[in-house]
Amino acid sequence: MVGNTHTALKIAARHARQWAVRRALPFWAHEGRGGKGAFYEDMTLRGAAKPQTVRRLRVQARQIYVYSYAHHLGWFKGQDVVEDAMHFMNSFRHKDGGYIHLVNPDFTVKDDRRDFYDHAFYLLALAWHGRVFNAASLQRAAEVVDFIDETMSAEEGFTEGIPPTFPRRQNPHMHLFEAFLALYDATGDERYLYRATKIYQLFKRYFFDAERSRVCEYFGPDWLLLKRRGETGVEPGHAAEWIWLLREYEKRTSVDVSAYANALYDNVMAHSGSRIWLIDECHTDGSPMRSTRRLWVQCELLKAHLAQTEAGIAHSADMAAAILTGLTREYLRSDGLWNDQFGPDGEMIAQSVPVSTFYHIFSAITEACRISGLQETS
Repeated sequence: MVGNTHTALKIAARHARQWAVRRALPFWAHEGRGGKGAFYEDMTLRGAAKPQTVRRLRVQARQIYVYSYAHHLGWFKGQDVVEDAMHFMNSFRHKDGGYIHLVNPDFTVKDDRRDFYDHAFYLLALAWHGRVFNAASLQRAAEVVDFIDETMSAEEGFTEGIPPTFPRRQNPHMHLFEAFLALYDATGDERYLYRATKIYQLFKRYFFDAERSRVCEYFGPDWLLLKRRGETGVEPGHAAEWIWLLREYEKRTSVDVSAYANALYDNVMAHSGSRIWLIDECHTDGSPMRSTRRLWVQCELLKAHLAQTEAGIAHSADMAAAILTGLTREYLRSDGLWNDQFGPDGEMIAQSVPVSTFYHIFSAITEACRISGLQETS
């Protein structure tokens, strides 16, 4: 927990918590849901529902995480919201195991593919639902883990789903790493830490580029690095996510991750330069590939600053305070919605408000409140 000297971070965290409690959580619980209690995929910029949009089932899972966590903290009475979303998610189990991928606006199945990335979030949802509301979901999570093992396991790591596709990506493995940590927190079962350790080994062996201190994204069947658009793109937001996750793994295992977390952090800070924000994608030399600025990237950058603050890295608390203050001024709207993306010249270019971003926002705000000693009270 940061000391009293970091008053700027505490003030920024208090404002962000008020926004979540008074604006965002009530808005999405009431205006962001439609038939069968399911969350919409996105909203218009004016906050109107878009019921004709195809829905990704993983968005329901992300919202289950958000509202379970909010209920756990006493920030919002979210059980009814969570149970509706959980019932909706569970109604789209695949007959051969796992969950389907996409749902039509009329609630028929659009795509019954079992996607690996999706299943990481189904596990995160089940972990939090089981931890806060119903322990039966923890047994369901164990069954989903068995399903992933039986159908998506490769010689190292996992395939992209059923049917398998290419390229292989680090991103689904990163979120499975996150889900295993959440399942360990919910159950105390050391087997989930062991599974997280297996992914940590993949990170060290393949995902982390020690020469450039970056996270590699795309791979072939045998983890050979692939090229994309002439080279391998670098997503600074994913590096920021790994910094936070590595530090969370360190707290649970006492494994020293400093060499990796600090190298990634230095690289991320170099990408931001004199700005507080990160762009969406870079070339390997750090030059811009996509100079846009998604909100989720900034949320993960905030979490990286907070993780490094907790690890005692100098000036990271100041950076956390600066970016959280900036988020509340530039990205988070007073009506409980958000400006999801800005262009290279600072213009807001998002055409809608994607619900999926709330997972990143809420995680970042709760971490800022935890580090500031504000998390338990609303």
